Amino acid sequence: MQYSTKKEYKPVNDRAIIPLTLHQLNSQLTDDSTFEGQSFYTVSILGRLENFRRENNANMFLFNDGTGNVEGRINLTSGKMPAFAEGTMYEDRYGDYFFVVLKPKFSEGEKKYYIQMIREVTNYNMIAKHLSDVVLSSLVRKRMA
Repeated sequence: MQYSTKKEYKPVNDRAIIPLTLHQLNSQLTDDSTFEGQSFYTVSILGRLENFRRENNANMFLFNDGTGNVEGRINLTSGKMPAFAEGTMYEDRYGDYFFVVLKPKFSEGEKKYYIQMIREVTNYNMIAKHLSDVVLSSLVRKRMA
């Protein structure tokens, strides 16, 4: 019996969402389109809302997941929140957990994370699921490398 020595073809999904911890996001994410050899479009995090503030044309959110902090932003259009983020008073939600999809943008040594989706966590099993997704996706990427 003979086994192939060629590496198997791994499909590229440019629209992938990579689940990460905030430690991974801050220390290991060095490119805004690939992570551990896998192309992606966005990353997902799950963290506790620590701070919320309004700036000129953006709302800034600070999240903490126990491994680190990250600041995400939602750009306002005509002074209004986009439809996916309307209807929640974030000032009243400090300490609550949110599932967030971020689009990283790295330019000129600056990292910015644009929020593409934000949902409050109402089922706390979501926290354990997100962490297991982080571990599983990391193992799959290492195996495919």
